[in-house]
Amino acid sequence: NSKAGKRLAVLQPIADFSAKTSATPLLDVNAIHFSRPSEQVSGSLWCDSNRILAAVYRDPKSRTGGRLCFECRCLPVKGGLFLKTTVINSRGTINKKSTWSLQMKDGTLRCSGLLQPGEILLIESVED
Repeated sequence: NSKAGKRLAVLQPIADFSAKTSATPLLDVNAIHFSRPSEQVSGSLWCDSNRILAAVYRDPKSRTGGRLCFECRCLPVKGGLFLKTTVINSRGTINKKSTWSLQMKDGTLRCSGLLQPGEILLIESVED
């Protein structure tokens, strides 16, 4: 970000998310399954009985963009669960038009939405 005085402000959502991951166990690399693994997309999943965090990134050199579907195999989470998504574009600003469908069933989180090259999707659970 080339705006004077704003260089770190756009990183705040990533910094806040990162702080939560340090207190939550990282699950193994096979915890996220992409429906089309060749789309130059990668992700990480952190989960315990109180929290789910996922970060998914589409490489800026990817020749594909648009709809992405994937599943996360999570641990059972206690109590009510609300999932919040944030998509950050390649300029470091939040893509407010991005919408995601998230469904949790039997310890599996199914996700579907739009993710363009260079964007990162952050998913986090928020207690009711």
